[in-house]
Amino acid sequence: MNTKKFFMLLAAVLLGSASAFAQSNEPLKGDVNGDGVVDVADIAAVIAIIKNNAAAPQTTYYWYVGETNPSSVGTLVSGTNTAGWHEIGTSTSGFNLTFNNQNKIEFDDPTQYYLIIPNNLHVYAADGNTNVETSYFTSVTCNIANHKAFQYTTAVYSVKGLVIK
Repeated sequence: MNTKKFFMLLAAVLLGSASAFAQSNEPLKGDVNGDGVVDVADIAAVIAIIKNNAAAPQTTYYWYVGETNPSSVGTLVSGTNTAGWHEIGTSTSGFNLTFNNQNKIEFDDPTQYYLIIPNNLHVYAADGNTNVETSYFTSVTCNIANHKAFQYTTAVYSVKGLVIK
């Protein structure tokens, strides 16, 4: 009921302002859609603005391990022991990924691999308590919005002994 009263009041104000500014060279106040007339179409435009802002798209988060530092999110791969892009989803809450002997990513040659994770996640040692972002990784440029990138400081054959959470 309150919403109905609000839109009725909005309509009265918009339509009332049309006659007050009809003779002016100034843009009409309340002419939301810019057609030079304040009418019911402007109310519809206001409703559309409110509706579209309420349904703003959510951010999708990813993690990446690979031999290159990509400039954009590429093809998604499955299996957490596969190099490439992996989707986390629209929330990182509760996300926890462990690289151990059973769940490791292997390379053909020793590689200073790249790791890209959302800004609010961190890299820990296998114990899950010691943050290793500055001791085992070098921060590098990341072109992925809401994410950060690292390069492992030495060349290794596999990614293991790490927890991302």
